[in-house]
Amino acid sequence: MPFSLKFNPTPTSRTSSWTRSSNVIYLDVLPKVGFTRGTYSVKGSSDVGVLVVNFLKSFLKVFPEMNGLNLFLAGYSLSGTYASYAAQKIYAQQSQLGLKLQGMLLMNALIAASDFQMYAATTKFVTENNDVFKFDAAKLQKLLATDKQCGFSEYLKKALDPSNPPWFTPDCMNLYSQMYMGAPRDLNLWNIHDPASADTNYTRFNYPGRADVQKAFNLAGVQPWSFCNQFTNIFPNDDDSGLATEILPDVIRRSKRVVIMHGEWDATLPVEGTRLAIQNVTWAGKQGFQKPLNTNLIVAGRQSGKYQSERGLTFVQVAKSGAMVTHDQGQVALTVLDYLLGNIGILAYPVSSILSNRLHDESPS
Repeated sequence: MPFSLKFNPTPTSRTSSWTRSSNVIYLDVLPKVGFTRGTYSVKGSSDVGVLVVNFLKSFLKVFPEMNGLNLFLAGYSLSGTYASYAAQKIYAQQSQLGLKLQGMLLMNALIAASDFQMYAATTKFVTENNDVFKFDAAKLQKLLATDKQCGFSEYLKKALDPSNPPWFTPDCMNLYSQMYMGAPRDLNLWNIHDPASADTNYTRFNYPGRADVQKAFNLAGVQPWSFCNQFTNIFPNDDDSGLATEILPDVIRRSKRVVIMHGEWDATLPVEGTRLAIQNVTWAGKQGFQKPLNTNLIVAGRQSGKYQSERGLTFVQVAKSGAMVTHDQGQVALTVLDYLLGNIGILAYPVSSILSNRLHDESPS
């Protein structure tokens, strides 16, 4: 957004807002999420992709001046799957849509089976960050014993090689529960080094829920806003679509750039789980990244993580950030967006120069 709240009732301007680089449309998917109204009938993520395509067609009828512009998709968390399917559907109907899809950015996104993305990396994540998890010896020993039985840590040591998957038992799925139940109650699992902001559902401070804000956006009388509405089951018969990793190869092939960005302080989706998921994907004729993750990500002259880019896919591991990279490391997120848009060619460009150029361009002549 062009402004920041940070649990403060007064919005402040954001120098790292994505609106400095692009026009932005914010979509709440599915209906009844956020302020979205209406009914829906979807069997899985593939149907959500169709909803997005239909929305864009309707949007262009209202704003025909947008026809012919380039389009980039971005998705966070669960919408990593939704955005992937939306991209697939858009490419399939590109000739019928007045926007030209160019690429996609996924942020701390769920793209694979939970055994790859969540459970496999849980023990390693907890042991490396036990200064905040504060597991006592007994809890830690139980976690390590379950992990050893499942072979997860040993598996991760093998250079994230997906050719020899571990053996899963019901206890393996309990690793995540052990982490969740064993963590301090005030620990923000979406950013383990930001416990003061552990109001992840905005129960203490709800800016969109204010009557004056809703009136300003012509939203008076709609359902109460919550960060994550409680669905009994989004898909009554489970998601009948495949995993995002199954369609990513086609999306990568059709795109100019696809970027997967992940903050390394996210406990809900440990970064090495996402790397493992990517290594299990075959695109452009090869499986996974062929080279290690060792290129420094430099933003505003500072080491901000690491990245790797091969065959149309770029993976960015962001340092000192939880799941919400745009909030925790705004300049880094803006730099990655500029890379996706083609405004910069490499991820080592000093974003301060980009911002100063923009501010100069926006100043009165």
